Amino acid sequence: MEDGSTKVLKDIEIGDKIKTDNGYNSVLAKTEISKQMVYQVKTKSGKILKMSKLHTVPVYDNLGNIIDEKNISGGLSVGDLIYTND
Repeated sequence: MEDGSTKVLKDIEIGDKIKTDNGYNSVLAKTEISKQMVYQVKTKSGKILKMSKLHTVPVYDNLGNIIDEKNISGGLSVGDLIYTND
């Protein structure tokens, strides 16, 4: 959150400001989705990311430039560089 706090995803409301690749942006809409299988992605640094198979994450090159967006069902693979805030 913009004030440095955190919220569980289900508690984020329209109008909240959340951290994105482009700074902090306001949530404009909220969509309810059905329960989905949750996958764990473990980074080289040991951080665990939990996501659905359709959750998209930006993939970076070695210079820090976003080169693609991938998800588990769409090509995210071992060796892809993804951002984490650890």
